[in-house]
Amino acid sequence: MKQNQGIISSDTCRPKSPSKRTSPTHVVHEPAPSVMNAVEYCLLHGLKLAGPEHPAILCAQESLSYGALAARVSQFTAGLRETGVRPSDRVGMLMLDTPDLITLHLGAIAAGAIAVAISSRASAAELAQILAIVRPAALVVDAEFAGVAAGAVAASSPNTRLIRRDDELAAWKAIPATTLAPVRRRLGDPAFWVMTRQSRTVAEYAQSQSMRMKPGRWQSCDRSCCRRKTPEKIGHERGYALSTQVL
Repeated sequence: MKQNQGIISSDTCRPKSPSKRTSPTHVVHEPAPSVMNAVEYCLLHGLKLAGPEHPAILCAQESLSYGALAARVSQFTAGLRETGVRPSDRVGMLMLDTPDLITLHLGAIAAGAIAVAISSRASAAELAQILAIVRPAALVVDAEFAGVAAGAVAASSPNTRLIRRDDELAAWKAIPATTLAPVRRRLGDPAFWVMTRQSRTVAEYAQSQSMRMKPGRWQSCDRSCCRRKTPEKIGHERGYALSTQVL
C-alpha cells in the first residue's frame, strides 16, 4: 500500500518571494495545544474536511471511507482497551500491508498507546530482540507470522498478549462503533515507534514521536495551493511539525 505523510509542512505553500505574499487575511492563528492526540490530525481532521463518504483508504482487498475508517478505529481502540492496553503501553504490529494495519496503528494511538510497527522481514532472532526491548502489552500478528511470534514472545516478552488478526482482531469489527474520542497526550509523549532490522538500541527504536514541537502557534491556510490538495494533506504548522509518515 502506498504510504502517505498525513500532514505537510508550511514550507510547501510558502510564497517564493516576499513581493508575492498574499494578504494575511487568509491566516487564522490559534494557541498551540498543551495536550493532543495525533489521530485528531491524521484522521479526524480529514474526516471533518472531506466528509464521511470521502475515500480514506483504497486497497484491492478493502477500501474505507473516512467515516468507515473512524468507525473501525473506534472498534479497534475498544478492543485494545478490553485486552488491558493502557496509555503509554506498546502495541506491536507484525502484519501484512492491509487496511487493518493502518486502522490498528490509528487505534493504538487513539487509545493513548504507542503503536510499534515491526518489519515482517525480521528473523526469529531479530523479533525476539525487538520484543525484549519493546515489551509490548499486545502483539497483533497475521496468521503466517503466528508461529515465530509465539516463540519470540515466550522467549523474550512472556507478559505480551498475542493477538491474531484473523481471530481476535476480526472479532473486534463486531464491537459497536462509537464516536472516536482519542486519549489526549502531552506534546512530548510518543505516538509510535518504527522498528527496523538495522536498529540495535532503544534510542534508535524510539525516534518517531507523536510530535516534535517548539512553542508556536497553529496556522491554518486557505491558499489555492492547499485547496488543490487532498483533504488529508491539508495542514500547516509554524514553529513545529507533526510526524505521521508511516500512515
